[in-house]
Amino acid sequence: MTAGSICSVGAAKGKFTPPAVTDCPVIPDPLVAQQAPAVGSCTYTNEKISSGTVSLTPGVYCGGLTITGGASVTLTPGEYIIDGGQLLVENGSSLTTVNAGIYLTGAGATLWFGPDCTINMTAPTSGPLAGLLVFEDRNAPTGQTHIIYSENAPVLHGTIYLPQNELHVETNGPVSNASTFTIVIVRTLTLAKAANLYLNSNYNASNIPVPGGLDHSLPYLSQ
Repeated sequence: MTAGSICSVGAAKGKFTPPAVTDCPVIPDPLVAQQAPAVGSCTYTNEKISSGTVSLTPGVYCGGLTITGGASVTLTPGEYIIDGGQLLVENGSSLTTVNAGIYLTGAGATLWFGPDCTINMTAPTSGPLAGLLVFEDRNAPTGQTHIIYSENAPVLHGTIYLPQNELHVETNGPVSNASTFTIVIVRTLTLAKAANLYLNSNYNASNIPVPGGLDHSLPYLSQ
């Protein structure tokens, strides 16, 4: 893990640049006041894109969203609610989000990015999910895992908020290295293989906001 600074309340195991500080104070959830978007009726059900170049629009994707078969999918600006299913990208497909926020709710609402897929994501600049790439429902079942196997995920520009579950990054190369900034707030973070997760902190270099004033409220994020 490479970041501006790395701070742990208890312990840290692995390779860190700079070395992890392990006597940091406990802090409350910094996004506890963040309001979740309203979940309405299904706009799409069990949506699956298996070929071609497709632009999707905001809405409620009941049963999840599957991108497979080498499809190239772009999420246009807005809020995407994944209700009761995975956001799954596999089999040489690509996912690009352009100022789009993803809200995961219901059992099984997880991320799964396969090893041969391409991921480039930028968070919204305004609206209910401003600054948030991914927001997991605080009432989500525990024991779920959000997985990034992608060997080509250079841009995760924004904040990933998974307060209930694990983010598992297992690749042989860099992740989010081309992002202006990336903030990860998760219950558990696991890096495997030769993954190198970059948490850049150039907060003032883009028009994507840092939610909840995170760049100012936490001293180790203000560098």
